Amino acid sequence: MVKGVFQKRIESLKFFMEENSIDIFIATPGTNFYYISGIDTFRMERLVAILVPLKDTPFVICPGFELERLKDQNNMLDFYPWEEDENPYELVGKIIKDNIHSLAFEPTTYFETFMKIREYLPRLEFKDGGEIFSSMRLKKTPEEVQSIQKAVEITEENIDQALKHLHKGMSEDDFKSYLSGQEKLVQFGKTSSYPHSEGGSNILRENDVVLIDKGDIYDHYHSDITRTGYFGKIDSEFMKIWDIVRQARDSAIDRAAPEVPCELVDKAARDIIDIAGYGEYFTHRTGHGIGLDIHEKPYLVKGNKNTLEPGNVFTIEPGIYLPGKFGIRIEENVLITEDGRKVLSRKPTSPTIIRNKSEN
Repeated sequence: MVKGVFQKRIESLKFFMEENSIDIFIATPGTNFYYISGIDTFRMERLVAILVPLKDTPFVICPGFELERLKDQNNMLDFYPWEEDENPYELVGKIIKDNIHSLAFEPTTYFETFMKIREYLPRLEFKDGGEIFSSMRLKKTPEEVQSIQKAVEITEENIDQALKHLHKGMSEDDFKSYLSGQEKLVQFGKTSSYPHSEGGSNILRENDVVLIDKGDIYDHYHSDITRTGYFGKIDSEFMKIWDIVRQARDSAIDRAAPEVPCELVDKAARDIIDIAGYGEYFTHRTGHGIGLDIHEKPYLVKGNKNTLEPGNVFTIEPGIYLPGKFGIRIEENVLITEDGRKVLSRKPTSPTIIRNKSEN
């Protein structure tokens, strides 16, 4: 993304800071750090942080040996490097001016970092800035949506290609090696009855359910897709459950629109599964937001009365999990538009049936 995007985000952050009486905001490496700085770096024991004063230019504190790498990513910020024999928290204490009275942290800041900054700035009032970033990141720009859409396309294509390698006797871990990305779950047969299982040595057998849950990242933005198929000759119970989950997915998608409370989207999916008699086997929320994080707001769950608005991007992923037998989850990625919603993923109308290669 162009540097101007990050400048606009800093301006937006300052607007929220003023509304919440925050004089300076601090973020350490992670998605919120990247969101306002455009700097992609990792978290470590050495202090790296961006500080955004309400009335002044943002600046980055970093180890001296990291200066050029970070500056190359955004040279519009001020930088204060510190050397290995210096105390970076003491440096922060010296830089922050006397007219600063309150400091907000983003929520993933290490507790140790918080305590050390408090040690050198005991006069400040400390605040939780988590809700500010949540508010800023809820509505995706067209550029952000474009990146998520690309990530979705990468995921769908990768699943298609990986399924060509599926064969009887291969393990879940074997199959995972054909899937791109870091976030991926593969579950064969009975292990699909666990809503989450990272896979392992469990091998694929004839007439097994195959559940694949994976995401990819494009330009820092995530997709999150689940597909449930069948290996062998189709089973009537599997088809019955798959179709109930499909109906629940479609009902939730149809309910999603501007100004609709998140909990009603969850209810739309849950009602279908309840009426079918499988309510006790739908054990998780219907969906969650996606963006720079694979799980972020909005959360489509009972009790969440926050309403959807254009620019929200989230998953719809109802599931039914029958202990000791199998589980089925279908997960789509959905964008709220001005007049409704757009499904970014393919939204299959039938499960993928994989035949044993020996039958071909």
